Amino acid sequence: MPKEPEKPFMSQADYKPETGPLLEKDVVPLTRLSPPDEVVFSYLAHKDKAPQLDPHWAVFNSAFFGNFVISRAVHIPSIQEDVPDANVLVVVRETGEGKFIRLADLNLPVGTSDKDVFNWEDPRIWDLNSQGEQRASLGLTAVRREKNKFVPHPALVEISLVNGDLQIGTTTVFDEIGKNIIPIEDKLIYRPESKSHSFHLLVKPTAENKLALIKEIDFSNYSQVGWMEKKVGTVARPIDIDENLRLLPIHGVRRGMGIDGEPKEDIYSLGFAIIDYDWNIQAVGAEPFWKREDFLTNLPLGQGLNGDRKKEVVYLGDWVRRGETFEFPLNVGDRITVRERKKLSQLLNQKWVRFTGIVNANGTTSHYREFTLPIAESKNLPVLAA
Repeated sequence: MPKEPEKPFMSQADYKPETGPLLEKDVVPLTRLSPPDEVVFSYLAHKDKAPQLDPHWAVFNSAFFGNFVISRAVHIPSIQEDVPDANVLVVVRETGEGKFIRLADLNLPVGTSDKDVFNWEDPRIWDLNSQGEQRASLGLTAVRREKNKFVPHPALVEISLVNGDLQIGTTTVFDEIGKNIIPIEDKLIYRPESKSHSFHLLVKPTAENKLALIKEIDFSNYSQVGWMEKKVGTVARPIDIDENLRLLPIHGVRRGMGIDGEPKEDIYSLGFAIIDYDWNIQAVGAEPFWKREDFLTNLPLGQGLNGDRKKEVVYLGDWVRRGETFEFPLNVGDRITVRERKKLSQLLNQKWVRFTGIVNANGTTSHYREFTLPIAESKNLPVLAA
């Protein structure tokens, strides 16, 4: 596939940073409750099983570390207006298909004073594959209280398996403002809050709490693709297709009419981009791969954390290889986690669009070319034209 054009056909969309509301009063410190075991286990169901909903709990944005699952759990009655939804990070170990053992929650420090981290959100895992010890780098959004605002920062936490429990090691909160943090080898990706359609690929520092920019991964050329017209976010590390290409899971946000017939400012859906190993964007899905309406059996409309009134959410934070399939822990409605498995051929078997920016003879511009990838079923790999 040819390289992306060096210059976008349109400027980065204006986007107001989501640094949290102004606080009129002090935040009331919370005793952070943790959900019962049976709630956590039920909320980690496969797509063909609907969970038993507990009106007090949401368990979502899950990440895999081997057979461990780390999830964000929110006690719904404790939610305060104009304050981020306070959560704990619950940990389970899967002992068999759909069977779990509950472990101790990840006990990261939280506070409500200035410069304190109020919330640790949205875990993503990079397995460090160290010999003799199970270790991983955990990417998190650290929502910090800064005077009269809540401000999201990229954060990395080293975790390791010690005597059957996950233990916390070095914890670093970086000065940059942003979220959707994905650790990848010695680097990380995050979306700056000032941008709507680009991510930053960065090197971790050795001394200071700052990050060195390697590359800006810019989706501005694709902002006219309907399901990502408002913004694009990182969700998980890429999946290798072959020696040249990768699938990058992304979420798109658009404005429009919700499935309840009411207008929504934020309709989240999930899809993929094709990138090369230099992080150049080769194509994006013409349509999202997963939408909120795909999961109405798992979570009926109106049962999301915000009642599905303000926004519709289907989201992702991770994946894990299970034999010939990939398992995805899908956040549905900011309320439950739905686990679904797909083969690589299923992920690739969709319509793709590639930005061209071609000016036609009549003066019109063809921004996109739509195509499909013929799949070699025996290897589940695309047959790419030279």
